[in-house]
Amino acid sequence: MGKKRGREYAVGKYRLRWLHDKSARRDEACAVWYEGKIRHRHRLGVYNEDEARSALDRFARRLNTLQAVDAKTIGELWAAYLADRKMDGKGMQIFEHNWKALAPRFALLSPQDIDAELCRSYARDRFERGKIVRRREGDKVVEVRKDISPSTVWTELVRLRTCLQWAAERELIAKAPYIWVPSPAEPRQRVLTEDEVWSLIDACKSPHARLFMLLLIATGGRHVAVLELTWDRVSFEGGSINLQKPTDRDPMSKRSFKGRAIVPMNNLIRAALSEASGGAQTDHVIEWDGRPIKSAKKVFQRAVTAAGLEGVTPHTFRHTAATWLTEDEVPIEKVARYLGHKDLATTQAYSKPKGSQLTGAAEVVELRMARAKKKA
Repeated sequence: MGKKRGREYAVGKYRLRWLHDKSARRDEACAVWYEGKIRHRHRLGVYNEDEARSALDRFARRLNTLQAVDAKTIGELWAAYLADRKMDGKGMQIFEHNWKALAPRFALLSPQDIDAELCRSYARDRFERGKIVRRREGDKVVEVRKDISPSTVWTELVRLRTCLQWAAERELIAKAPYIWVPSPAEPRQRVLTEDEVWSLIDACKSPHARLFMLLLIATGGRHVAVLELTWDRVSFEGGSINLQKPTDRDPMSKRSFKGRAIVPMNNLIRAALSEASGGAQTDHVIEWDGRPIKSAKKVFQRAVTAAGLEGVTPHTFRHTAATWLTEDEVPIEKVARYLGHKDLATTQAYSKPKGSQLTGAAEVVELRMARAKKKA
């Protein structure tokens, strides 16, 4: 039974109590409340008074939010799902973007209205309509229809499925309906050659765009990590570039962070950084007009167009770096550390070596077959 400790603390009907955790040899905070005559208890996962009060506040807000939602439509469930994610400190921007596509078809429906054929119909419609993008051709801005990637529609329907499973787990709906999803697209196989990388760098019209490109290939880092890089994490003496952004992790947040690495500084990027540091106006390495750059999408796309390339994104540089390292027989463990991966399987998926890299493997098979033939 939960016991009191210190001053009484409660949020509405939810009271703070303590439960002795034998394995940890200390008291764990828990929330205790009654529904009629039935007593409920929920472990809060914290062990000191201040964190316990904060955790109880959070827990009570969450339950009150969920109980206040008399949600029967998909739109209402989606809103409650996003509110719950926000309480956990998770990003919602991409979910909001997905909802723009899902809402016209699903927002006013109830979970029992959804079946596999409705999901197939949604996917077919998305593929047929495609998406309209605007691009500049000379002095004019024209609208061009582009195909929707199967992975885009797959992601949208998977997130709808996750939302409904979340609602079922919290008893907002009796049961999550079956959500049919299309097959996702094959992973991108684009890897740049050395000449293509130089053509992109040479196509940059501004110094900050050129430095951005050089850092992408030199570090193998994600474009966000490069844009967030500050000069205090660039060590000319130590010869390293630290892509790990200092953060004060909120113990109540369940937001996940992509892995980042501390990488050695090669001579090429050292020269570029040395030149840029002399004229730095901010604490950010990538800056323009005395301000940090939040997005390099436009300057990157201009360089891609000027270089006459297609299918290239900032993330292509990361795959390229991984592939180059693998092709030059750098051990996979080192490649993983270079990219900030915790799982070697992720690193192996990033690397796309040419078929010629398997020549030795093919010869081993041939030799074994030849030996067996001689024995016969």
